[in-house]
Amino acid sequence: PKDKSLLFADNRQWCEESRESASRNQLMTARWNESAEPATDAETKLKMEMIKLLNDPSRNPYGGSMPLEKIQNILSSDNGPYTQLYNEAVGKGKGKLSMFLSKHPEITVFGLEGGKKWRVRLTDNKDYEKGDQKEKAAIEAKEKHLLRTLEQYLNEQKDRSCEVDNFIKAYPTLPEATGPDGKLKYELPNRGDLVRFVLKHTKHPNEKFSCDKIAKTDHSPPTCKITLKS
Repeated sequence: PKDKSLLFADNRQWCEESRESASRNQLMTARWNESAEPATDAETKLKMEMIKLLNDPSRNPYGGSMPLEKIQNILSSDNGPYTQLYNEAVGKGKGKLSMFLSKHPEITVFGLEGGKKWRVRLTDNKDYEKGDQKEKAAIEAKEKHLLRTLEQYLNEQKDRSCEVDNFIKAYPTLPEATGPDGKLKYELPNRGDLVRFVLKHTKHPNEKFSCDKIAKTDHSPPTCKITLKS
């Protein structure tokens, strides 16, 4: 298991990076606001919907920041409750969402991992780091559980291999997946996210599996075969 001191160091670095990025983005937002045109009615309505999402415990259970991509997907999903409003307020095209957010100082956007990941928070949420640390810990706990469960399942299979769909079908019946009450400890990610999770652990320094693609047939979609490495 990972040394706890290293985990805490990771959390401190993550928080320091988020604070530095948030400060830079607040300064950029202030500069943008000096020259930005006033928000339209649609932009103001969409801003209020975004604030509701960030305050919604069912969407943001840890009360911290949320991934920008997640917010965008919720608001812009086809035929969703916000689709028309999003198209009117933001539209499509690179940089459009950044332009929209620059008009609203109530919302802060900050980057992590050198700008590879972007998150959104309410500017007046001074305790967002606590929520983000809880979210990070919950994600790590789920990933450890999923890794352990998949490894144990593969160990019991011929050649220590299986197709990803076979694991998905078997997961609810696995003793490692359920608690004493018989309920699942964690919901399994959707198929696409599960494959991406496995692929993440086929590379150094997390190399635990190999993953071989299987082309689609007339009866099944493309899939992959997962093998546990020795």
